[in-house]
Amino acid sequence: MMVSTRGPQVLTVFVCSVLCTIVSVQCAEQFNMTQYRLMPRVFHFDDYDECLLDDPSVPDVYCMVKAVVQPNTSSSAWNVIAHYSSNWKQHLNHAHLDRGLCLSGCIRLLAELEQQNVTEQELRSLVVPKFQIDFPYIIKNGTFRDVDTYRRQYSELFAKCINYELQQKHGLRAYTEIEYCDSNRESYPIDNLEIAFLVVLGFLLFTVTFSSWYDHRCK
Repeated sequence: MMVSTRGPQVLTVFVCSVLCTIVSVQCAEQFNMTQYRLMPRVFHFDDYDECLLDDPSVPDVYCMVKAVVQPNTSSSAWNVIAHYSSNWKQHLNHAHLDRGLCLSGCIRLLAELEQQNVTEQELRSLVVPKFQIDFPYIIKNGTFRDVDTYRRQYSELFAKCINYELQQKHGLRAYTEIEYCDSNRESYPIDNLEIAFLVVLGFLLFTVTFSSWYDHRCK
């Protein structure tokens, strides 16, 4: 009697195919992660509470800054950003960076660079003028208080800090723009928008509480 060996052969081929597929996927993922690490992080925030401390005797400012990476086709990091971010339905735009920065930390960094004989001219070269940006990157003016004042005072400072890190780690630079800032030296009265929010929140809480009480009474 002849014993068919077709079954074990098919099984062997199937197992080998599965193993090859797994290995290929793992290699592809490893390759992709290697490329992914060339890009700067989209989000990076200094500690907000540690920065402000709610202590006016130690004045400080915390700013949210938007950074848009300047295109540079000679940079491998930029080419990865352009390719990766083109799939906007699945991937974040790594050319659009969010930074939350503490003013005192940025000042310390620039002081350290000065001690390392980095010239003011070199630092100023890190400030990138605005270029054409094809996507919305910042909330329009008029939404936050005192934005224009903060931009006049700190825009160049934060641009130097952000771009120093980008250039050192990724060989890139970015146009930067302050979106809003908080200071522990300033206190603001409650405005109409905040009052409206509190009224709506109070109404919702009352509705939920009354509904629960009424439902309990009806049982």
